[in-house]
Amino acid sequence: MQVRLLYVSRAVGPMTSTVTAGILLTARERNFPANAATATLQATTLAFDVRPASFVRRGQRVRFSFAGFPSGRGIYAHYRLGSRTLASVRLGLARGACGTLVTRAPMIPTSVLRAGSWSVQFDARSAYSPRATPRLRTRIRVRTIRVG
Repeated sequence: MQVRLLYVSRAVGPMTSTVTAGILLTARERNFPANAATATLQATTLAFDVRPASFVRRGQRVRFSFAGFPSGRGIYAHYRLGSRTLASVRLGLARGACGTLVTRAPMIPTSVLRAGSWSVQFDARSAYSPRATPRLRTRIRVRTIRVG
């Protein structure tokens, strides 16, 4: 009997640690330093995480966590095998000041699942573009393992 499992290798690029920091910004007029304004900004690193991160069964849903995407915009996953984009899936909307999203979805859509080394790009565009910003990329290796 053959069971198709996904083996997820570690991501290429930023991953797993989200840092949110308050940044104090002060502006002063050069000729009149007493004229000043101060504001605090929130900044978040662009990051994602996937749990569980290895040995996932075909069709098993995993938890995707994202931060740092534009708030109110969709986050899409573009699944590429070689140079072809085989699927683009909307995972949900980034929310809040830090553009976060936590959602559950299959690691790779079962309709396009094949053995090989996949490249997955997460971004805010519905169609794949190698120049999309912001974007995060990871690699997923799919293998068929015989059980029994």
